[in-house]
Amino acid sequence: MVMKGYVLLSNGGLSLPAQKAALRRLGVDPAPSSGQLFVDDARERASLARRIGDELYARRLAVNSLVAGDALAIASPACLGMSVNDIRLTLDEILGRHIDIIVANPRLHVRAGDRQGVAGFLDAAFKERRAAHAGWMRQARVSPTLKGGRRRIDFDEALARKLWSDPAYTKEDVAVAVGVGVRTLHRRLGSRNLRPPA
Repeated sequence: MVMKGYVLLSNGGLSLPAQKAALRRLGVDPAPSSGQLFVDDARERASLARRIGDELYARRLAVNSLVAGDALAIASPACLGMSVNDIRLTLDEILGRHIDIIVANPRLHVRAGDRQGVAGFLDAAFKERRAAHAGWMRQARVSPTLKGGRRRIDFDEALARKLWSDPAYTKEDVAVAVGVGVRTLHRRLGSRNLRPPA
């Protein structure tokens, strides 16, 4: 059995040293000269890859270099693809070719026909992707230089509150007057709760 390692660097994912260390524990030589390690760096093109369905080139090379009975080693289930759907499709293709998948954390060995192993793998991938995405969004909300999360929109809130409480103005009138959307006004100022004239 031949075992090759695959590393996917993505936003919010494991670092290169962490993935190499995990693969080393599984018996994969991470040295570039060994020919056992394939690396995709999708940190900068993550959103583009999802949008156009771009395939990860090194992953394709790794899978094509293996034959039935061989194994692909990865650090964690989320390191197999850019999204849970991408991971599921890649997993189906690899197992359909009777190539095993060995995961360092959590320790898994998934074989073709192993429904319980596949279910555990996909569940772990989903949880890891969700946690990475949540962490990235939290970080993006704190850092003004990162994209992600809802950006703070500045407008004349005092004028908006005055017009918002005046029944003579519609929501749209207030939004145009202060230069923001109606949703932003609802989010920042709350419900109008206007009382009808007596």
